[in-house]
Amino acid sequence: STIYPIPEGNKGTYVCHYFAREWIKMGYNVRVIHFQAIYPIYFYWVARLFRALIASRTGAIVYTKKEKEVSQYEMENVLIYKLPIYKKKPHGSFSEKEITKQLTIINKKVTNDFVPDIIVGHFPNPQLRIVNELKKLFPNARTAMVLHGEIPQIRKIYGDNTDKFIKAVEVWGFRSKTIQQNFEDMYGNVNNSFICYSGIPQNYPVETNNRTFLRVHNFMYVGELIKRKYPEKILSALISVYPDKNFKLMYVGEGRERNHLKALLDSQHLNEQVSLKGQIPRDKIKQLYDKADCMIMISKGE
Repeated sequence: STIYPIPEGNKGTYVCHYFAREWIKMGYNVRVIHFQAIYPIYFYWVARLFRALIASRTGAIVYTKKEKEVSQYEMENVLIYKLPIYKKKPHGSFSEKEITKQLTIINKKVTNDFVPDIIVGHFPNPQLRIVNELKKLFPNARTAMVLHGEIPQIRKIYGDNTDKFIKAVEVWGFRSKTIQQNFEDMYGNVNNSFICYSGIPQNYPVETNNRTFLRVHNFMYVGELIKRKYPEKILSALISVYPDKNFKLMYVGEGRERNHLKALLDSQHLNEQVSLKGQIPRDKIKQLYDKADCMIMISKGE
């Protein structure tokens, strides 16, 4: 995966780590390869200047220095290898030389004492190519690719090799039915596929729910406070629907839009109606869901 949390300050989305962590609990031996893209030095000069702007728009970790060393660490018993991988520009393809280099590192550091039964790639660049190459090294392993919404990017990156690489993957996973539909509209149907829902712990659902919703006015938002999730639009909508301000809204999450929201609350005199709770552990959020009438969040491109 090109997206994986790093231990320093627990930065980054945990979406892929949640899967790996649960597999470890089930007794499987899991190795994570996290490809960390690195760029020409002048990109880091720009990153230092516009770090806040980039983070607010994307929610991504913005690196301001070039990390050249391979690192290895554990998170919740998951063994992770972070491999720096060079490319000339963001969203561009990786060179043949760089792909070969990464495969050599994987063969030397990751699989020298580890033979995988299953090889799973998240996000297509460079995972689609890497998964194909690892299949050649481990022909008995099954391969899978999980897409999170990067559909047009695939042909842009792989060009004439796109159909060959897609066909070679044995099982395709999609994070939503819409993503699957978009993929199959562009590249054709795949025989073996599944929907890779995030899911929740088994203890979350309850057998009975005695709540009534005759009047809905207690709302909550859970997610990163970034531009592509439009946290301020929810507040604007509630102000429109409840002109007497007879509503409650709770934001759970952190992000670069927090300061903008706080300024909006002050200017609209909404500090009594709206609270910014910050980051809350996942198992604690359930209690807040139970108190709310409605959870609402917008997210572009997911």
